[in-house]
Amino acid sequence: MEKNIGYLNTSMCTDGLGNLYIAYADLVVTKSDANGNQVWSFSNTYYDVAGDMIYVNGYVVVTQNTAIVKFNAANGAISSAAGNPSNTSIRCNTLAAGKDGCFYVSLSSGDIVKFDTSLNRLWTIHPTNSSNGIRMFVDNSNNLCLTVYGSGGAYKYDSNGNLIWSKNIGSGDLKFIDKNNYWYVEGHNKSSIAQFAPNGDRTWMFNENCVDGFFNPIYVDNDLNIYYVVGPLCKMRPEYTIVS
Repeated sequence: MEKNIGYLNTSMCTDGLGNLYIAYADLVVTKSDANGNQVWSFSNTYYDVAGDMIYVNGYVVVTQNTAIVKFNAANGAISSAAGNPSNTSIRCNTLAAGKDGCFYVSLSSGDIVKFDTSLNRLWTIHPTNSSNGIRMFVDNSNNLCLTVYGSGGAYKYDSNGNLIWSKNIGSGDLKFIDKNNYWYVEGHNKSSIAQFAPNGDRTWMFNENCVDGFFNPIYVDNDLNIYYVVGPLCKMRPEYTIVS
């Protein structure tokens, strides 16, 4: 089945039940069922361009330029919002959801803010001065894990914002954390994937022998099989180089 959604600059997520949520420019948010039929649509020009988007515990959370908006996934009603849409000096970038239902948002200032389930601010940390490139995941121990693209910096914090460790792991993006809290990091040139243990030590890396390298996403299932997407000039083949 193919549907023309008619817009660029979109963010998407699913709820595991076959429903698709899409946030368009100017924060038009829609929900469609597994057959592509629209269930609801929300539009409010008070909120600006949509950014990152996640689904958690019956809610859809979207970042826009300078605010975060939380929607009830059942009917599209706004549950809560945080930030100031008229303040364009600091922008919201990426999102991550904790096991406790709280949310983490990276800002263009390099700050990361934790919000509770009602989007009340709990704490702020400042791991980097970078204005973009923060990739965040929450592991199965509810620790916040992140990399800063281009800097090689990797950080792990507990749920209270206390630093557990920080390391230079080489330039790359955190793409996935498996059930055992191992990290999977895509190399800066998109031609390698490395695995890191929960303590930040690298366990292995492999390089794909191709021109245009890896692209999103990387996924690891419960049997620890790794799935990844490569560029059109690559081939899915078993020839790779393990680097310990």
